[in-house]
Amino acid sequence: MVSSLTHSIYTVLTQVYSEEGSHASHFQERLLAVGGRYDWLMEQAWDKVSKSKSPGAVGVSIALEKFLPNNPSSDLGLPRLLSR
Repeated sequence: MVSSLTHSIYTVLTQVYSEEGSHASHFQERLLAVGGRYDWLMEQAWDKVSKSKSPGAVGVSIALEKFLPNNPSSDLGLPRLLSR
């Protein structure tokens, strides 16, 4: 499942959750990745004296440990993903 929150045209936050086969009830246990655009934050921190436009910015955090085989906190695992 992918959920998105749009704050403005420059800011988007996306979260990816595990839904299939997950026994986890708490959202943090099902969270696989989170990321977004941080253009507004960069614009606020950019030097106002500079004539150039602030650069765009994106970020992502992926819970890789949830995809590793033999990990007790993972119900996904690489073998399952690769066997499709």
